Amino acid sequence: MRVSGRGISLRFALPPENAERFAQRLDQQGGVAASSSASSTIYLDTAAFDFAASGMSFGIAREAQSGRRGWKRFVAPLSATTPGAALHGFKRKLRDAADILVVARAETQHRTWVLALGDDEAQLRLDNAKLHIDGREVALATVTCTSDALDANLVHFIERACQSDTLRLTGDSDAQSVYRLCGALPPYVTASTPDLDAGMGAAQAFRVIAGNCLDQFLLNEAAIRATGDREAVHQCRVALRRLSACFGFFKAFADGADYRAQRQGLKKINRHLGVARDLDILIDDVIAPALAVDPPPGADALMQELGARRAQAHADLAAALDDPASAILFLRLAVWVQAGEWTRSADSKGIRRRSMPIADYVQRKFKKLDRKFACRCATLEEATQEERHRTRIQAKNLRYDAEFLQSLARRKAGRKRLRRFVDATKELQTVLGDWNDVAIARGYLGILAAETGEAGSMTRAGKAGKTNSPKRSALRAAAAEALVRRIEPASETEFREKSAKAGKALAKLRPFWTRLV
Repeated sequence: MRVSGRGISLRFALPPENAERFAQRLDQQGGVAASSSASSTIYLDTAAFDFAASGMSFGIAREAQSGRRGWKRFVAPLSATTPGAALHGFKRKLRDAADILVVARAETQHRTWVLALGDDEAQLRLDNAKLHIDGREVALATVTCTSDALDANLVHFIERACQSDTLRLTGDSDAQSVYRLCGALPPYVTASTPDLDAGMGAAQAFRVIAGNCLDQFLLNEAAIRATGDREAVHQCRVALRRLSACFGFFKAFADGADYRAQRQGLKKINRHLGVARDLDILIDDVIAPALAVDPPPGADALMQELGARRAQAHADLAAALDDPASAILFLRLAVWVQAGEWTRSADSKGIRRRSMPIADYVQRKFKKLDRKFACRCATLEEATQEERHRTRIQAKNLRYDAEFLQSLARRKAGRKRLRRFVDATKELQTVLGDWNDVAIARGYLGILAAETGEAGSMTRAGKAGKTNSPKRSALRAAAAEALVRRIEPASETEFREKSAKAGKALAKLRPFWTRLV
């Protein structure tokens, strides 16, 4: 999702076998074929993919009609989130490279239509690429839609294509897709710093940050659907939590009925992510270490049951993401971020806040957030379990809010203060998170221990053959009970000491938001 002087640009992936059907749909809708061309691209890198590791793509490309002399060298960021400093790292690696190899070739057909729907005119470009990678031929198809304003009729047309042609928003660039197929990039994508500028208004900063979070989600959900990668599940959840923190930070002007509809729509996906990720943490970080020494009787049966539940949770998540309704949900979210009702609100306060310089908006917002959070931390030692959980979430949101602003911290003093703030909120989040993980594990195991007989087993429908016998069910329950006793949370005294220390360290920090620019 990109915004530039040429308008709003949305990029979609679609199955190559559906590309011609989508082209016919454009013709039937009254799209005017504007251009057709072809291009060739050769991607170059070292055997260890050092250039891709630096965040840059490198190679030569030409338009088909330009002939042999049309080849031109290109150096480009792998994605819109690649930091500017990556170019310096690339130049060093290019200078030091002993051998540079052809890692991929792409032959691409480009077709462009102009489509007039309602009051809007959009340009849609369909790219059909054949990639040659390590002896394999891989087909890819993408659609790029560029428009000055995303008219409702245009959005409805794309929604229909999401249902019938499996069109899906993507955060991948051409180069990212190539390098991912080469195996040069991990299947998951971690958070990156949004590219903000001190001259931006708050509304534009909101679009940039929300777009950054959405791109992270889209890249990881594609990995989940393709490979089921567990780290991608974690990063998908992180992306939606970052997006939620962004929504909350800019709620002063983004709030409204359509804002609440977006949040409601994300809850189903979040629930599936939560179940899958919680089971990953429960099994890998809590139960497996507890079983490493002197496992209780029934441990194998318990782990088999938990493994079946985890497999089902991941399958349910993949199915939810594969559903065309999810593709439509994230299309609507992207459209709302760029052109939702919040952009047209005539409310005087909303107009003033949208146009406020981002540095001023940040100062006002963080001053309030910091004061409220300091009050919450002051009573943390006496907080209930639910209050501790809410404090952990707020600490995480504060950390994300601060991390969004890193590109604004141009002054050394501001960068230092911001890093200290991020580190302090992360420490408090860790203290509360460790306690929360154990509390969740004990609660989950307690429920599992109470489930006896076939009703409590994920394998009751025959998913794991003989594992649903009453005897194995009793063994699972006994092992779960033993683990509840073995997995002890930190003592209240220890927890209070750690949380109080982390809270006080955060309270002592000088405000970074006064020294951003």
